Amino acid sequence: MLSFLVQVATLASLATLSLADDAPVNDLKAYNKGFLGQFPSQEFKSSDVVAPVFQISTFNPNLVDDSGFLFLTMEHGDKSGPAIFSSKDLSLVYADISYAKTFDARAQVKSGGKYLTFIEGGRCHAFDANYQKKWTVEIENLGSTQGSIHEFEFTTQGGTALMTAVQDVRYNLTALGGEMDGWLSDSIFQEVELETNRVTNVWRSFTHVNLTDTMVKYSPKKTFMHGDGFDWFHIDSVSKTSKGHYLVSSRSLSAIILLQADSLNPRWVLGGKRNQFKDLSGGNATNFANQYDAKFVQGNESQISFFDNQATTSGSFRLLHEFYHPQEISSGSGGSVQGLDNGNFLIGWGANPAITEHTSNGTVVMDIQRGVIPHETNGDPDLDISVYRAWKMEWIGRPPWGPSIASALPGNEATNATIYVSWNGDTQVDQWEVYVGEDDKNATSSPRLLANSSRFGFETEILLETLPLPRSARAVGVSKSGKILGSTATVDLASGELHGNSSSTWIVRANTPDGEPRDDPHGENQGDEGDFAFHTRPSVSSVFALLLAIAFSHFF
Repeated sequence: MLSFLVQVATLASLATLSLADDAPVNDLKAYNKGFLGQFPSQEFKSSDVVAPVFQISTFNPNLVDDSGFLFLTMEHGDKSGPAIFSSKDLSLVYADISYAKTFDARAQVKSGGKYLTFIEGGRCHAFDANYQKKWTVEIENLGSTQGSIHEFEFTTQGGTALMTAVQDVRYNLTALGGEMDGWLSDSIFQEVELETNRVTNVWRSFTHVNLTDTMVKYSPKKTFMHGDGFDWFHIDSVSKTSKGHYLVSSRSLSAIILLQADSLNPRWVLGGKRNQFKDLSGGNATNFANQYDAKFVQGNESQISFFDNQATTSGSFRLLHEFYHPQEISSGSGGSVQGLDNGNFLIGWGANPAITEHTSNGTVVMDIQRGVIPHETNGDPDLDISVYRAWKMEWIGRPPWGPSIASALPGNEATNATIYVSWNGDTQVDQWEVYVGEDDKNATSSPRLLANSSRFGFETEILLETLPLPRSARAVGVSKSGKILGSTATVDLASGELHGNSSSTWIVRANTPDGEPRDDPHGENQGDEGDFAFHTRPSVSSVFALLLAIAFSHFF
């Protein structure tokens, strides 16, 4: 919990976030002055997970897309990891802050199963619905290549994924006014089979694009060397179309390029020096620069969304939507745009730790921060608190570990006790049932149902009012349909000590990627506690996001 007080006005729409989670902050000035620290966070009694305390400037529960979950990466100290939040109330659902530096957490689909994916340095991880690691893939067979943070995306064909990398190579830079044998930072993407790590495609920027197309001015005064080559292309996203072409975004070219499926040569170029399209929006669709995260809109490969980081014709295209941050913040790097199922757009503001959601007409329905935005930094990237990308995705989490419990020590004369219950990663529990007993180590010995509570936020606080006070308690998670999903350990209400193990009905087994419980005809996972037997497993102008409609059907 927060260790000191600030003036907080909780938004009415979020007033019932939970009974144990800290309320979000609604004081933008105090928040950005760092009164709660650079990265305000909260701790819990039943779990060692740490969650951010959001600054909530706008949240309209009637207009936000609350059908899925909000995916981010999160930092605490020198650790980082993926984090999932409820789209309904922004409470934490899952966090695993045990990695070095992570980026781009989201849910992706392969063969009907959903996987939590994220990038850690040059490695790309994928976890199933049980939060069990399924794949870790890296750039293969390219020597000193360094995997980049920019992309890890499943394709819809052949069980493959796309990854980006950079490699410094010796190259003739005289066309740019450089050395004959200078150092060039080459952008690369690989397509890799997830099951085998077999590389099916490799693309290098300098073999398919002219070096002089770069918009970055070469500086002969700077010494470019191995590990710091001239970043002439800077790939920041790549995706594969339904017809096998590749959409690549180049920050340094200020261009979006569609690559031909077979030759990997440019099929068309949008923006930059070789723009092939006529602007139908009076120049408003062509003035993007240094963009990030260019993607075809899901289900519509005639529309592209991207985040514009600009610092100051065979087809045609026009501007469909343009979104600005309510506080007019600017970001020099990073950023993402996602079209949502209800027609809204979710925007991660890159170097600034801000997330907004807009209706298609630009109305801001969510404006939140997960860290301080000091305006004097002018959007310079602080990777410890940035929102490199933000996603809203459907997700069902079925952790094989059980829920956690803790109690506030009531003292010998107390007539009530408080317990705290949480289940990191679970998305199915709707109610907590609390069973009590007179044995300090076993609330399953003649258990008595004492209380139940709706699940609130990450950690639910439940007050037990009874005389005499029972000796022990155990909480059971129940779904909306009444199915028991898991049980906590037993907590001694006098000492706070835990006894026994928590348990989960979600069994990790081969060939069950969705993590659903399966029939157990041989009784291999049965416990010995009657009804409590569970299956267990111990200079920037206004920065904005753009959506472009492109008339290029004859290109396909």
